[in-house]
Amino acid sequence: MNGLDNLVDSASGDISLAPVRAKIEELELELSKHPQVDIPVTHRYSGGIYAREIIIPKGAMLTGRIYKEDHFDVMVSGDVTVTGCDGKKRLKGFHIFEGNRGKKRAGYAHEDTHWITFHSSPEMAADDYIYRLTSNSFAEFEQEVKLCDVIQEHEIVNAYKASGSQVEYTGFRDGYLSAKGKPSKVEADILDYNLMLEETGFTEEVVRAQSEDESDQMVLVGDFGVSLGDSVINGIGLYSTKGFLPGEVIMPARIDGKRTIAGRYVNHSFAPNSIMKLNNGIIELVATRVIAQEEITVNYRESLKAALGAKS
Repeated sequence: MNGLDNLVDSASGDISLAPVRAKIEELELELSKHPQVDIPVTHRYSGGIYAREIIIPKGAMLTGRIYKEDHFDVMVSGDVTVTGCDGKKRLKGFHIFEGNRGKKRAGYAHEDTHWITFHSSPEMAADDYIYRLTSNSFAEFEQEVKLCDVIQEHEIVNAYKASGSQVEYTGFRDGYLSAKGKPSKVEADILDYNLMLEETGFTEEVVRAQSEDESDQMVLVGDFGVSLGDSVINGIGLYSTKGFLPGEVIMPARIDGKRTIAGRYVNHSFAPNSIMKLNNGIIELVATRVIAQEEITVNYRESLKAALGAKS
């Protein structure tokens, strides 16, 4: 097992604990330094169920993705040592068990192992399933968990249209949120924005003045797949006009101290879909999860760190 046995052993335990998560990520980093094994995927879809089928070759050591939702794991055949929340186990032959959201496993195949996961999912292009169903990291997963605890605005709009209600939208919206027992994402974003102002010592007037200041504005030529529009969070927002994948650079936000529309109009969110990253002196707006046609947001706390890094 290439001397990685100890890392595999230490990667087992309660996945909710930070030390265990850190050990799994440490193992994943170490594995990335070794020759990679190609594991083809067979995609199957029927009746709202997606099946992801792989055959892990003998001798392969690997870590799994972090699944966002509960699902079923089926080991059809083989011989594999698996570590995770339940500790370290060696499985042989056929097994079927629940795959809970938020789990991430490490494993070593003693023989070729045939494995299938089953998920409730809408049908989509084969390459899109992995982004729809899994998270790249525990940090990204935590963001997804936050989003499950709020109601998206488009959900309320769709429910309002489907209801045919004669009540004004604001009244319907209040009743819908009350019935669901959850806040809307807009309210959650605004509350966290005000908390961020308290933490940093900024005022709304200062932030708005920076947004409206055009003295450091830079206009970039080209189609970056974004546009400006009225934001439900605050003022004007930056919206995607195409899809972005995790890790994809959306566009530069600040170059040589000058701000583009990404550096000027991106709104704050408690569970953002992007982040500002410093890259060779340029601050770039980078997607942290799959972004469809929606408002692009960041956490201003992280953006301040990037801005301070650019000045240092």
